[in-house]
Amino acid sequence: MPGDTRASGGPAPGDVVRSFILAWNANDMDAVVAHLHEDVLYHNVPVEPIHGRERVRAYLTSRGGFDWVENLSAIEIDGA
Repeated sequence: MPGDTRASGGPAPGDVVRSFILAWNANDMDAVVAHLHEDVLYHNVPVEPIHGRERVRAYLTSRGGFDWVENLSAIEIDGA
């Protein structure tokens, strides 16, 4: 991922969010899931929380695709 990196050498938070949204909008399940930690807790109201990367993959796959995120600038990124 291009862009600024943190002292840890990892990508800047904004770059991670942008990469995730691009994968989401492309309906690229592998790329979306690659952004998630193995122990992710996915909570998208009104869905009950889902724990674990593979369970999130199963849930998202069952939905048959993603809704488009149109306005990336509307997403606030907390770099702290």
